[in-house]
Amino acid sequence: MVTLLTVFSGTWFYYRFEPSITTWVDAYYFTVITLTTIGYGDMSPTIPLTKLFTTVYVFVGLGIIAGLIGLVGETVIEDANRRAKEREKK
Repeated sequence: MVTLLTVFSGTWFYYRFEPSITTWVDAYYFTVITLTTIGYGDMSPTIPLTKLFTTVYVFVGLGIIAGLIGLVGETVIEDANRRAKEREKK
């Protein structure tokens, strides 16, 4: 839920305040590209407000995204270990 809220809030902010972003799809795209640190370079903040927001958003959002990736990875590893133990018992 925290990840979804983070993505939603970034999407809303960029759509509302960044003049170069004119659609919700562009706002969502820029949010995801920013949070995952991919940064293709095709879009970037153009005004001081969105530049400042982006610097804070990256620090906060990157931690949240990293936490989600860690949880997913942990779940996958635990599941693989559980399956390996079940195979050993057979």
